[in-house]
Amino acid sequence: MAQHRRYSRLPFPTESTLTLGPAGLTYQTDLIDISLKGALVRRPAALRAEAGTPAVLTATLPDSTIVIRMAG
Repeated sequence: MAQHRRYSRLPFPTESTLTLGPAGLTYQTDLIDISLKGALVRRPAALRAEAGTPAVLTATLPDSTIVIRMAG
């Protein structure tokens, strides 16, 4: 099956935090890979959320103080 991605995905294994909805529930998760328009994370076992729930993913670059924040 051919992939039709517009942006390349880069492996980016690191711990991250996923913050969901207006209540700001937070979950620790693992970031697997990242692209210009998205990220793939390991679903936390305790996560209970509907599709379309607003979320913010926060990850710190390894050996750095640089923080990546993605909202969607």
